[in-house]
Amino acid sequence: MIRKWLAGTVVSVVTTATLTLAWGSLVSSFKSPGTYPDGIGYLDGYLYIAGPSTLYRTTTTGSLISTWKCPAEFFSGVTAGEIGGAGYFWFSAGPLSGPDRIYRATATTGSICGSFMEPTSHPWGLALRDETSLFITHANRDWLFLVHPVSGSVYSTYSLNFPPMDAAYDPHGYLWISEFDSRDVWQCTTNGSRIASFSTAAYGRPGGVAFDGLYLWVGVIERLIYLIMQYEVGYEPAVGPASLGRVKALFR
Repeated sequence: MIRKWLAGTVVSVVTTATLTLAWGSLVSSFKSPGTYPDGIGYLDGYLYIAGPSTLYRTTTTGSLISTWKCPAEFFSGVTAGEIGGAGYFWFSAGPLSGPDRIYRATATTGSICGSFMEPTSHPWGLALRDETSLFITHANRDWLFLVHPVSGSVYSTYSLNFPPMDAAYDPHGYLWISEFDSRDVWQCTTNGSRIASFSTAAYGRPGGVAFDGLYLWVGVIERLIYLIMQYEVGYEPAVGPASLGRVKALFR
């Protein structure tokens, strides 16, 4: 369905069979439960938000449900999804000196089910595409990796022309990637080529990003203020049970 109108400043418009991208319309926000929300994941109505040493599970209105301590020195990227009908979240964690590991944990209890060594030192963002593929960003070297989410086997490596922070997979065939220094959130192809962007400069620098099938969630950092912000990114809101099911199916 083509979205006919969106409030807010239109930065760039790309029309396909399903959407018109007109970004920057803020829907809601809440204070992050921790500092530096550098990674965010979404699954079944909950957000998984990484702080430096604690991972938080919240509702989309900010109510705190669970907390888990980092098994290493600090967290960075987070993503969430399903394998074989079971819900999991993935996170990267390690000492400041590196290297990091990518951990997989159960979505409700946080019990760690497995881990693998990251493909390069200090990965930053994670984005689960499906049961067999996980994207990993590396800001210091401007890389994007595609790996198996359980074994960590590397399928592909892409060289980017910007430093990526966190990433989120959009089932319409895109990646959303935050760029901390420029204060932009980019819509990209799945090999990391930039298409267009919107800016979070009015509120701060973007950290973690997550896509819930309709809205994009962005962790924003500005000095000692840490917010979780919900943005419209051009998809028509679902109307009625059938349409709601369609949007949910797109995410899964």
